[in-house]
Amino acid sequence: MPYLLHNPFSFIPIQTEKTRYRATAQRRRHRTLVAISDHVSLTSSGSDFGSKIDHHRPPRSITNIPDHHRASQNLKEIQIQIDRNKGNLLPIEFDLETKGYKGIETYYTLWVRAISLEESFDLEPHCKSAHWPEILSGIEDDMKTSYGAWKNRMKMHFLDNGGYENLQQARNSCPKNHMDEPEWIKLINELFLDPGYIKRCEANKQNKGKMLYPTSQGCKPYAQIRHQDLQAKGKVSHIEIWAKEHKDKKCRWRNARAAQDFVNSSRRRVEYLPGFQGPLPFYLETGYVGVDYNEDVQLFYYFIKSESDPEHDPLMLWITGGPGCSSISGLLYEIGPIQFELVQYNGSLPTLKLTPYSWTKMTSIIFLDVPVGTGFSYGRTTLASHSTDTQLCDHAYEFMRKWLESHPEFVSNPFYIGGDSYSGIPVPIITQLVSNGNEAGKEPYINLKGYVLGNPMTFPDEDNYKIRFANGMGLISDALYKSLFDTCGGEYRSEYISSSNIKCLQNLELYQQCIDGIANAHVLEPYCGGLVWLIKLPTHKMLQDHNPLSSLRCRVDEYKLVYYWNNEASVREALHIKGGSMREWIRCGSDLNFTRIFNDVRPYHLNLSNKGYRSLIYSGDHDLVIPHQSTQAWIKDMNYSIIDQWRSWKLNGQIAGYTESYSNMMTYVTVKGGGHTAPEYKPEECFVMFKRWISNQPL
Repeated sequence: MPYLLHNPFSFIPIQTEKTRYRATAQRRRHRTLVAISDHVSLTSSGSDFGSKIDHHRPPRSITNIPDHHRASQNLKEIQIQIDRNKGNLLPIEFDLETKGYKGIETYYTLWVRAISLEESFDLEPHCKSAHWPEILSGIEDDMKTSYGAWKNRMKMHFLDNGGYENLQQARNSCPKNHMDEPEWIKLINELFLDPGYIKRCEANKQNKGKMLYPTSQGCKPYAQIRHQDLQAKGKVSHIEIWAKEHKDKKCRWRNARAAQDFVNSSRRRVEYLPGFQGPLPFYLETGYVGVDYNEDVQLFYYFIKSESDPEHDPLMLWITGGPGCSSISGLLYEIGPIQFELVQYNGSLPTLKLTPYSWTKMTSIIFLDVPVGTGFSYGRTTLASHSTDTQLCDHAYEFMRKWLESHPEFVSNPFYIGGDSYSGIPVPIITQLVSNGNEAGKEPYINLKGYVLGNPMTFPDEDNYKIRFANGMGLISDALYKSLFDTCGGEYRSEYISSSNIKCLQNLELYQQCIDGIANAHVLEPYCGGLVWLIKLPTHKMLQDHNPLSSLRCRVDEYKLVYYWNNEASVREALHIKGGSMREWIRCGSDLNFTRIFNDVRPYHLNLSNKGYRSLIYSGDHDLVIPHQSTQAWIKDMNYSIIDQWRSWKLNGQIAGYTESYSNMMTYVTVKGGGHTAPEYKPEECFVMFKRWISNQPL
């Protein structure tokens, strides 16, 4: 049974054996009501709408609907007796003037056309499943898609027959199999000549794919074109897969792409998380995006919308360091809206709580598990499971382009790339790839503004600054520091020291003895083992630890919580994890099949600075892993003029750190008391730092 969408209002029935569906479309805003009840009767007096409607014609008016469609009008009189408190009536609201459709207000006000669901979808088996929100979203988007595609066909006809260059010829070229001449003239005058619509079309020229496929799922003829395009490129056709998998299940939407995207979707909203009390008070979406050859690399992401103004606030791609550490580290321990409740662990599911210092208060953030093999990202083949840092950057850039294609409402938002620790290597490279892609005209155009790096690995000489840091923190004596400098000449990396330089090697041994028992990530915290153990310990070893979270004395104990949590079946179900990711989840992979090629990205910083991109570089001043002195050294070597001299920045009247700004739009910040990395140790200070910087306010 088809559904009809009329203007200024209509009732949209879908009937299956046990399920009835009704939607009401109003003039400017539409409310869809989905009824799941055996008591509701939305019958059509036996009429078979689907066999009699011309799906290509826009409606005349509701009073001119043919008699055999009169039943849909009469539905206005039907009284639906349903208990809302029992959840039998599920309301969904969607605004047809969303960001992605802005500028064509006239069209949605006056030209909402009739569309139909050619083959009904049995909703009953899905109404209580985790897929239910996606099914409803699919119905909504299928309606948008249908009249969007119809509008595009009319626009193509308009352009092919004179268009804006010869309006009179275009007006005389009425497609009579679609509408009458007065309606065609009205469509041209009220839609195609509307300044807002023209402006939107101009913006869409950078994304020709969106002109072909009004939304990601397309409509039937466009899905066929997409299938042919995929075949020509040697890529897997999702449409073909869907047809094979569901051939005998009678679960067929009016187009297979819509069903694949929304019923078996890898992009899903998460409204509840195990361990968190009640529904999430922010928008969380998880999903996979396929990249590389045949999309054999499946990258997993967590996306959280800005809690302020997601339509206009910046969008940031966040990559956690390692390499191989899941981005959930950034989400749960550093800059996300939730964190674990730090109580003595009793073996039950760890609990989550809100944090007031989330960067998502003013920025939408995509937390990406990259490279392949990190977190829940995986490769479909052995070859795809191996990567290099070059591929990491290529994959992240391809991910971002595909993600924006499926989220076009964020294309115009200011875009930043962020990360910390090892991500100091790939983030500038990815930023350069985005910049190069924009200059080459790749679609979609990404509104790149800059990048953010915390305690970033940048160049090979960083280890040499650990000696200076240790001396400054009082970990080694001035005498030993001077002797090290005199005997080693400032080069303290063992691979560069001659075995004949006995005095230098002896001094380095003394240095090592002094810092043994010091927590490298934060020199003032209790020592609980080396950083490598802290980062790369597998789950089973953590579970066998002789002192499992009894006191949370060590920060590594806090990291164990995410192991317990992410390896729970209920958590994986809530996050919509695919089968390919169903291995033991490890926060930072110790056996990652990854090859490092880059070890110096200073040229990328220089090039990005020359292009005028903003950058925020910050350091925790108690970090011995990437000492703040090493970061200051490479920034100084760029030789840009200082425009805001070294000074303190304050929070609540107290010094929170120090900052200096440069003529290349780079801002450097130290966070007093911060470790590796700073937001984990000083969340409030880093929140204020980022909030001021992202809003172009002085620190």
